[in-house]
Amino acid sequence: MQQYLFRATGTILAMTYLTFVVTMHALWRLWLGIESDVATRQTIAFGLGVLVVTTPLWWLHWRWMRWLVAAAAPARRHDFRTYVLAVAVVALFAVFGSAGLGVAVLARLALGVMETSAAGWAQSLLAVTAMLGATGVWYLHWGYIVQDQPGYDVG
Repeated sequence: MQQYLFRATGTILAMTYLTFVVTMHALWRLWLGIESDVATRQTIAFGLGVLVVTTPLWWLHWRWMRWLVAAAAPARRHDFRTYVLAVAVVALFAVFGSAGLGVAVLARLALGVMETSAAGWAQSLLAVTAMLGATGVWYLHWGYIVQDQPGYDVG
């Protein structure tokens, strides 16, 4: 059961994050007037539909996993800690990758190398959106690693 929860929660979280990024990219392109065709609107509609399903599904699995781990033996808590650390590290890579992409796009905008400035802004806003989403995932998971450290004080 525990392996199912780790795999399902991680897979659903990845699907939710990637769908969020793709949907936001389509929204930025629509709002900035770069693309307003049917395909962009279908991407937004599909993305919102997937997010409406995957976000609560992830949240339920996440709560279920934390509930089982809270009542489990220390060995099972170690598995949870390993899972949380792995997700936090992957999210941190996404944070720095998105930040690097954002800086590169802004540099291309500043140097006038982009075909259109609206496309550059859409790409930079996508990088910021992806970075903020990954930062949220990292923060949520990193808190469970830090609270297990000796000397950690909540208050």
